[in-house]
Amino acid sequence: MGNKLMAVAGALASLVLTSTAWSNPNAYLGASAGQAQIEEDFGGGVDLDEEQNFYKVFGGARLGLFGIEAGYVDFGTAETEVLGADVELDLTALQLYGTVNADLGPAGLFAKAGVVNWQADADVDGTALDDDGTDPAYGVGARFDLTDNFALRAEYEVFDVDIDNLSLWSAGVEFSF
Repeated sequence: MGNKLMAVAGALASLVLTSTAWSNPNAYLGASAGQAQIEEDFGGGVDLDEEQNFYKVFGGARLGLFGIEAGYVDFGTAETEVLGADVELDLTALQLYGTVNADLGPAGLFAKAGVVNWQADADVDGTALDDDGTDPAYGVGARFDLTDNFALRAEYEVFDVDIDNLSLWSAGVEFSF
């Protein structure tokens, strides 16, 4: 992933791990899992259209109406056959979002927009191919507080990457401190 990944990783670490975020009572960490939709048209009637299990970890801080969130997503491995060749596609991504938050008592809604630094590693009958990039991403979601420090969370995210369609539905947990 090179220098771009290092720059994004450094930005994520500095933003999420600042003393302001850790000392703020609205800081949080969490994990989610769900279904990723991966669609790619290779041309000539050859398509990859997979629903893939994925997981992600994330952290951030809600600073009133606005906030920041960073995360890592592992989309799993999508598999298909293209012109008689077995194709495997592994996707991972680092995320950095600005958020807008609405607290509604024990529930909350959020929207987020930012960037995703993604890495795609493909194997076509034993031949390795890879690609990466940094592209826009956005999403919406809701959380429901079960206690002062523990919430359930559901969200939908879209990644505007070089793949025709890459989107996620997820459910997870969030721990606030």
